[in-house]
Amino acid sequence: MGKPTITQSDKEVKKKNQSNKVCKNFPIKYMLEIINRLKREPLSEVLKEVNVKPKTVKSWEQHRKQLEEALEGNIVRHKPRRDPKNAVRDEAVYIWLSQLRKTGDDEAAKKFVTKFKNDVKSKGMSRKQVFNFDESPLNFKSLPTVTFSTKEESENPRALKGISKDQLPVYYRHQKNAWMSTELFEEWFKKEFVPKVTEYLIKEKLPVKAILLVDNCKAHLHLKMNNIETVFSPPNVTALIQPLDQGILEAIKRRYKYILTLALASKQQDNIKLPSLLKDVTIEEATYWVNQSWEAVKRETIHKCWNKLWPVDLQTENI
Repeated sequence: MGKPTITQSDKEVKKKNQSNKVCKNFPIKYMLEIINRLKREPLSEVLKEVNVKPKTVKSWEQHRKQLEEALEGNIVRHKPRRDPKNAVRDEAVYIWLSQLRKTGDDEAAKKFVTKFKNDVKSKGMSRKQVFNFDESPLNFKSLPTVTFSTKEESENPRALKGISKDQLPVYYRHQKNAWMSTELFEEWFKKEFVPKVTEYLIKEKLPVKAILLVDNCKAHLHLKMNNIETVFSPPNVTALIQPLDQGILEAIKRRYKYILTLALASKQQDNIKLPSLLKDVTIEEATYWVNQSWEAVKRETIHKCWNKLWPVDLQTENI
């Protein structure tokens, strides 16, 4: 059985080739990771950690759609639609994309995995004492094909009037530019993470000692409180080994869109268009749906996503 070909217009292939020129030697996941960081960090801060020019990063942003399609495996099987010359070109692009998706800073990742395992072992920690943290954007009014933007995302939205934020199923805070900040990270770590983890460890009859694995985003700090501390992974390995990026965040977002779709379907009435229904979705509803989406993530999914960093043997380990 032959390999599938990419069915794109010549114009799309031209755009892809232009993207290839600026993306040479960079994994697709890495480029998208940098693009996503720009949503929460200034370009100047990101450039301090990556060895690329500003125009290169901007070019990645311009070709975001093509990169996402390549990453998601938007390579489908069709009958040949063009002459053999184009088919050969498509085959070459397919092979290039397939190889590129598998690349990354493997050496740094392997070294960190070894060091991480040794550190955890030397500290006598179990899996229940190791956690992972990462940021990820979520448009709470976004369906698979429709997005309704709003200015409701504020520090004190009308939907939360009279409602204590502590009563919400999530830790809700407002950030004007939607970027994680050092102040917000430190507040969350000290007021939310440490107390909840301490309570959990006591319940599990484990020592109050834990590790929070984070990437090297500038907003993340090295913090330690009550033997609970942050540990940084090296640059350019997040997409390769960070558990949350191996499918957990994706599972949460997919589930959220599913819940949102069901909620809108239940409100569907004659002559009411979808944008009108989306407009009525509130922050309060979104917080509960996000929590439901997290709760719906299967135990097996979480275990699988830790495999690249710390493989789980479900038959012998009670976790």
